[in-house]
Amino acid sequence: MTARGLSGVLTLTITLLLVCGCSDKAGNPSIADGTSKGVDVEAQRKAVEQAARAQRFEDLLGSGKKALDAKHFEEAVKDLEEAVRLQDDPQARELLQQAQKVKDEARKAAYDQAMLRGCQARKEQNYPVAVEAFRDALRQLPENKEAAATLVEAEFHDFLEKGRLALEQGRYADAVKALGESVKRQPNDKDSNNLLKQAQTQRRLQVMSQGKAALKAKQYSEAVRLFTDAKDLLPDAEVTALLVEANFQAKLHLGRQRIAANQFAAAIADLEEANRLKPDHVEVRDLLQRAKEGRKRQDKADYDRALIAGDAAMQRKDYQPAIDAYREALARPLQDGTASSKLTAAQNAKAKKDSYESHIRQGKMQLSTKNYLSAEVELRAALLDMPGDTEAQRLLQQAQNAKAKKLSFDRHMSQGKSHILSKNHRLAEMEFQAALFDIPGEPEAQRSLQQARQGKR
Repeated sequence: MTARGLSGVLTLTITLLLVCGCSDKAGNPSIADGTSKGVDVEAQRKAVEQAARAQRFEDLLGSGKKALDAKHFEEAVKDLEEAVRLQDDPQARELLQQAQKVKDEARKAAYDQAMLRGCQARKEQNYPVAVEAFRDALRQLPENKEAAATLVEAEFHDFLEKGRLALEQGRYADAVKALGESVKRQPNDKDSNNLLKQAQTQRRLQVMSQGKAALKAKQYSEAVRLFTDAKDLLPDAEVTALLVEANFQAKLHLGRQRIAANQFAAAIADLEEANRLKPDHVEVRDLLQRAKEGRKRQDKADYDRALIAGDAAMQRKDYQPAIDAYREALARPLQDGTASSKLTAAQNAKAKKDSYESHIRQGKMQLSTKNYLSAEVELRAALLDMPGDTEAQRLLQQAQNAKAKKLSFDRHMSQGKSHILSKNHRLAEMEFQAALFDIPGEPEAQRSLQQARQGKR
């Protein structure tokens, strides 16, 4: 049973005790009926918890025994450790000690076998197999110093042989990588250091030759990568100059392409870098000027386009798109104050429209609840936001008419009730009829009219 299952059992059991109730042997009332004083709820809860813990302990003890019999020692130790934490039981402790012992013995046996395999493979100079065997040994006993040391030694020889073979086969990049790992494991080994220097020298000659070919073929990005590798292997004046040239040509080439594609902002960044590398290059200066002029024209066109879009949205009284358009115009470096003033006007118009719509909504809601005075206040506020608005005027007239009828209705009802009290049923009848003229079918007025007519008889 999981911890979640245990929690579920406790919750369900306690809930049943409280809801369904329980009684003692004498038949006293249960907890649920609210009258029992003899039942200790806390004691019941503890009893349920103890029962659940006991059941959990039995489950763990059983699963631990099964895992031990099946020689699943890791699983057995895990279950039995949890069982002992739940209940300090002698049998559980004994089984846990047994499981831990056989687990340690199994790991030691596996360690010994892996070490034997590794030593045999090392003796046969089969270093890849030796490396895997010593890694297996270290997995069995992670803190074992002998396994760690033999693994490092085997890895050293493995990388050394791989690097030597790659060097012989002309795979200089692989040779540099493998021999570098070899030197990391035994920094003072002369053989690996000498081979690494040979591999680095050959690799540098290789990438220098490839870089020059790439530069000649106008493959500038590849040339930059190759000259960077060469500089990392051994920096000198030649490779530094070639790397500068490759970077310069790459940025110049990109700048030309981006100007042709009207990508002036990106072209400016590339050409400024090219200009930094060669400040006196005439073509770069000319291209950079063209890019800046193109960017300026592009910004002006974008600015004008955004203003036109904003103006069109303002004419439609669609203020949020207008605000977005004017903000887009303001994002352009070309500014004459127009976009800023138009943005302010759009924001003010939107604020008024939002306020108007809010007052209209509130006015309609007050009308629907027959709160005519509040409706009139809201609709007058709407007209302040948008003077002359036909919808607001119509609703205001409706609210005022309804308010006037309500006032007249209330007046007639009040006078009618006064006439009833003075037993002048004929006048009362006339007042209630007038009230019903104001609000036809009003229930209270109908009842009062009936009362007045009955009084006349």
